[in-house]
Amino acid sequence: PKLNFVFKNVRDPVIDGYFSEENEERLQFIHQTLFGMYRLDLVKATPLLFDSILRNMANSMIPEILTSQQCPPPKNYPDAGIIDFRDLFLSENVSTSLGGSGESLYGDLFQRIYDVMQDTLLQTGPSGRPMINELLQGLTDRLSNIAG
Repeated sequence: PKLNFVFKNVRDPVIDGYFSEENEERLQFIHQTLFGMYRLDLVKATPLLFDSILRNMANSMIPEILTSQQCPPPKNYPDAGIIDFRDLFLSENVSTSLGGSGESLYGDLFQRIYDVMQDTLLQTGPSGRPMINELLQGLTDRLSNIAG
């Protein structure tokens, strides 16, 4: 498989930078004149450029890029078969204060999910009960037509 490049149209490039207003107007005039004259030639020539020079450059650079990238070593996860839920769900400070290691051995995904649950589902709803009860009541009502 090879990368095919199709080039149908080109927008007018914009010249911008640290030019005086007079020089920018001159450059803009030159640019518009040349681009107007050679636009179709550029559109036709660009795929040829990609099919030869740029593809060859990319192909020669890819092996070097792939060999120069080093993956970080994997984290050492506890292998005792026991998950400390304090470290899994709680922040490092809270985990430590409750007797956990406080080292976030399992990453922070479950900690973030737990925080979202605390902030939304376990907050008190309009009925004075946690919002998860409101959600489950609506869900069971829709599924079984019996308020739950």
